[in-house]
Amino acid sequence: MTKPEVKQALDILTERLQKKGAMVQAVYLPGGKNKIGVDDWLAEGHTVAELEELVEGPRPALKIAPPIIELLDFAPLSIHRPLCLVDGKAYAAIWPYVLTRATQKIINGQIIQLKEPEEVKQKSLHIVRGDGAIFGPAERPLSSLDIDVMLPEPPPAKDSLWSTSGIKAFVQGYRPDPKSVFERAKSVIARFIDFDRSIADQVTMSEMLACFAISTWFLDAFSVAPYIWANGERGSGKTSLLFVLVRLSYLGASLSPSGSLAALRDLADYGATLGLDDAEDLTDPKKSDPDKRAILLSGNRKGITVPLKEPNPNGQGWKTREVNCFCPRIFSTIQKPDPTLSSRAIIIPVVRTAPG
Repeated sequence: MTKPEVKQALDILTERLQKKGAMVQAVYLPGGKNKIGVDDWLAEGHTVAELEELVEGPRPALKIAPPIIELLDFAPLSIHRPLCLVDGKAYAAIWPYVLTRATQKIINGQIIQLKEPEEVKQKSLHIVRGDGAIFGPAERPLSSLDIDVMLPEPPPAKDSLWSTSGIKAFVQGYRPDPKSVFERAKSVIARFIDFDRSIADQVTMSEMLACFAISTWFLDAFSVAPYIWANGERGSGKTSLLFVLVRLSYLGASLSPSGSLAALRDLADYGATLGLDDAEDLTDPKKSDPDKRAILLSGNRKGITVPLKEPNPNGQGWKTREVNCFCPRIFSTIQKPDPTLSSRAIIIPVVRTAPG
């Protein structure tokens, strides 16, 4: 009775006997370290009366084998961001909708064929490897990755995730042409933004910012992430520039200064591109939340983390969470950044285009 499969066999036998009208009572023999049957127990000198006293006696608690603990020489490989490099290989996390159709169920230890299939539609975490292999609930389980997947939930930027059609094409061998991707990103920027009187001509600026947007998708391959600081008067188009870059960049999210710390924290932890419009208050420490300012203004170098205090899930006490702040950022402001931010940012002057 210390083995789950034996207990299950007893339950099945009891149910079958009861269906045939039997009054079933179980006897649990107080055994020692060795296996003991009723014949062994009686042979030890016990009586039938003692046996009857054990009918429906207390059931022994199930005991599992103690876990085996082993010291590891190195930290296990793990995936903490939806798009990352692990041990020189690229991995992308996706949450496509899947349809699960069940035709059988196990009821009371028996396999029952369902009259109508039961269908469930839900999001399901999958991991796509750079060679096109996909891991999930179906053919290759996540456990066969030999990498710990530490992704508690999908990113909030739902429309920036890999589409199911794109996943299928990639798994089937399709690979985009890098030159074509670059040209399309450049043409989008040039279509919506006029760089008249900026730091370079229209083509050069469009190419430079296309490089920035594409680099956000390869963040794990870099040790430094520059900031884009769009600077100009009201109506100059700096907000439009921010929105265009956010749409082209990895997990791009447009944020307001009044946004919640939790959303900002989770986006930064996942390596998303953070776009902060009207970021004037960041230039004044007295007007900005110190935790939000720490996340937004640090993290231009790989390995930078910000410790934040969070309540424990049980509601008792607090815990410290180290937030990985290494991610790209885009700011739009009327003012120029302070000297510290200037050393990390590429300042893009934006001037209102003359009418006509």
